[in-house]
Amino acid sequence: MLSRTPSSSRSNALRACSALLLLTLFGCATDAAAVGRPGAVATSARGALPGAEGARAARQAEQKVEAARGKVAVAELAVQLQRLEGEAQVAEAQEDLRAAEVALEEARSAQAAFDLEARVKVGRSEEELASDESRLIAERADLAGIRAIYAVETEARAKDEILRRHENDVLRAERALALTTLEHQQLTAVTLPQGEREHAEHARAAQAKVGAKQRELELARLAAQKGALAAQRDLAEARAELQEAEATAAERSKAPAGASE
Repeated sequence: MLSRTPSSSRSNALRACSALLLLTLFGCATDAAAVGRPGAVATSARGALPGAEGARAARQAEQKVEAARGKVAVAELAVQLQRLEGEAQVAEAQEDLRAAEVALEEARSAQAAFDLEARVKVGRSEEELASDESRLIAERADLAGIRAIYAVETEARAKDEILRRHENDVLRAERALALTTLEHQQLTAVTLPQGEREHAEHARAAQAKVGAKQRELELARLAAQKGALAAQRDLAEARAELQEAEATAAERSKAPAGASE
């Protein structure tokens, strides 16, 4: 039986790392949301002093930078999370494929062993059949010889007993040959063909399972690639948003103190 422990341990470890990254990602997302909330701005537009609008706009720009940085951190963690999850899914699919391949090899080995055993059984059965046929021929020849002898020696002692004994030997040989013939027919017409069909079906099912697991592995790889591309796209968008926020913050810091937002 195939041991699944090493690959399963790897998948479990990858999923554990994914869970830790997910918790970290959630924490970063919470922090980023807190930074980007309008309530985080201490100075209200209402009642602001004439020179405070520029400072307020600069603070808002810096807060947007911090929020964008939080999004980048979340996106970076998401990339790692997606990579680990994709690796876990691919590893599990590879493990399933290896198990299916081992099962196929076992099915083929069992089929080959059955075919070899079948040839041996047929050979033995044919030998027994030939032996019983030879015995019957010999017993019939002995009986014919005895009858020929007693056809001339009509006064021989124990004639009837001797003839009866040889006739019984012929009957036993006939019964043995009939039984061996029946067993041979049962073996070649029923038992072996049924076993061949069962082993062939088992091998076909194992082959089909290997094909299915190969397709599942390919799908897992494609899904991992798709997820990785999506995570990288989100990361690129977050970085672009960060760059834009940093550029805006730089402009706000250079603006005159009395400039409005």
